[in-house]
Amino acid sequence: MITVPQKFFVYILRTPDNRFYVGQTNNLVRRMKEHHDYDPNSRHYVESFEDFKFLYSEHYPTRWQAMKREKELKTWTHDKKSALVYRDIAKLNAL
Repeated sequence: MITVPQKFFVYILRTPDNRFYVGQTNNLVRRMKEHHDYDPNSRHYVESFEDFKFLYSEHYPTRWQAMKREKELKTWTHDKKSALVYRDIAKLNAL
């Protein structure tokens, strides 16, 4: 039996008021659908917005690594997250 390695994702969404939402999942497609469908698992934050835009993701081989990165990104300033999302490496390194 062949097993497919699990991938875990850290992702960033932007809300209409230009805030960033950082999350992690093992199924990015399902998670985006949950956010769009206002699934109870995602209601705590994004339900207050009519729409949001998927901007960025990274993948990791373990949930622990993804959760560690999610926690790190959540401590970053808006400007630093913006530099990451829009790949402004010079600005990202300066922050």
